[in-house]
Amino acid sequence: MTVYAGVMGALVALLIGVSGVAALTRGWLLPVNRRSVRRVRLHGWGQLVMALGLGWNAACALTLDRLAAYDGLMREWGTFGGIALILGGLVLVMLSQLPRRERRGGGTPVV
Repeated sequence: MTVYAGVMGALVALLIGVSGVAALTRGWLLPVNRRSVRRVRLHGWGQLVMALGLGWNAACALTLDRLAAYDGLMREWGTFGGIALILGGLVLVMLSQLPRRERRGGGTPVV
C-alpha cells in the first residue's frame, strides 16, 4: 500500500511542480485560480515548495521501507520535513491571494 501512495504522491508532486514552473516562467495559472490570485510569481513559488514537500514525502515512503536497516526516526523526520515544506508552500499560496496594500501619499517622507 505504501508503494501506491508513494507513486501517487510523486505524480501529484510532478503536476503541482509543472504548474508552479508555468506560473513562474509564463505567468500562467489554472483557470480555477485566475480570479483569486493577485501575485502570480509568489503563487508559483508556493506551488514549487509544496511539490518539493510532496516529493520528499513520496521519496521517504518509497525508499525508507525498502532499506534493510533504517532508523525509525529517519522516516518520522522525513515525513515531518515534507509536511513542513507543504505547509510553507501553502502559506506562500495564501499570501499570493491577498490584495496588495496601497501606498498612501506620494512615497516621499514629509520632514
